[in-house]
Amino acid sequence: MVACGPEVGELRALLGSCVSICLFDRGARVGGMTHTVHADLTRLGAAVPLNDYERLFNALMKLGAQRTGLRAHVVGGAHVIAGRRKVGHDLADYVLAVLQREGIPLDTTDVGGFTARRCRFAPATGTLTVVPVRSLPDEADRRPTRPIIRGVELF
Repeated sequence: MVACGPEVGELRALLGSCVSICLFDRGARVGGMTHTVHADLTRLGAAVPLNDYERLFNALMKLGAQRTGLRAHVVGGAHVIAGRRKVGHDLADYVLAVLQREGIPLDTTDVGGFTARRCRFAPATGTLTVVPVRSLPDEADRRPTRPIIRGVELF
């Protein structure tokens, strides 16, 4: 969860079955994003996505957001894990129900399907860009994400 004011230009996420809530108040020029990892709602209950939302909501209130000015985008929840039930779909449904119960209007809903998404969110303006990821590179095609300095891999 990240909440910030207008000094931050953009937040980014790569979402498969995970779900992001982008919550913002254009008037206060503050916003933030959650990145809720897919959860088995039947086993874990709803504590994880609800906690993510509440933490983001409270952080935005501290930054000057007004409840009446809040709006949301919800992105992710794709079915990308072969052989598993649609955990992303269930998570997205739950997140949407929480926002509806809280009375937070939705500007964008881009959930479900079978394709991962890259999203870019500008917290101060509420601008969201979502790009489908047609295929993720195989593990062998990925470059190391940890720096290697003089033959020593840092973690």
